Amino acid sequence: MKKPLFIIILLLGAFTLIICEDIVPFYDTEGIAVINKTDYVPNMIKLFDSAENSIQAMIYQVRYYEKYPDGVNRQMYKALIRAAERDVKVQIIVDQSSWNVSSTLKNEQFAEYMKANGVEVYFDPADKTTHTKVVIVDSLYTVIGSTNWSFYAFEKNNESAVIVKSEKLALDYVDYFHRLLEFSTVELTIPR
Repeated sequence: MKKPLFIIILLLGAFTLIICEDIVPFYDTEGIAVINKTDYVPNMIKLFDSAENSIQAMIYQVRYYEKYPDGVNRQMYKALIRAAERDVKVQIIVDQSSWNVSSTLKNEQFAEYMKANGVEVYFDPADKTTHTKVVIVDSLYTVIGSTNWSFYAFEKNNESAVIVKSEKLALDYVDYFHRLLEFSTVELTIPR
């Protein structure tokens, strides 16, 4: 009795995998690194400092803490600024929300700081929530996870992310970034 049930489960699993491959592509990768909790910032700084051509990010919440110039957030932001100073094209899309103005205004503080330091920052359409947390470096490395760019995400929360080295995956996310960028703006469009 147990053997036929096991075979049925095995066949269903194989059938499910075949169906999934028809729906979404699976990517070959050159490597995957897990960067959970406090591993995120040091690894992002390494990626940003090694970037040669481009850094593109789509982040739901970004926080700028003026009173903490040496804080963990600022350390990572300085790595983005260093990249821009090396003529790496650094572009970031952050969420602008008509329903969460407080969060949007905090994202704007980050945007103003980064723009003043040579980084391009855009706001997504106010009627859509860009909840993604994706960073693409040199169209080769893609960082995907739950981590917003805030002190709590970097230092207090249990967050998880992976760095995937795959040109195909990175290029698909670059395409996604550009499709979102088409509808994004340099200034806020919501009333304050």
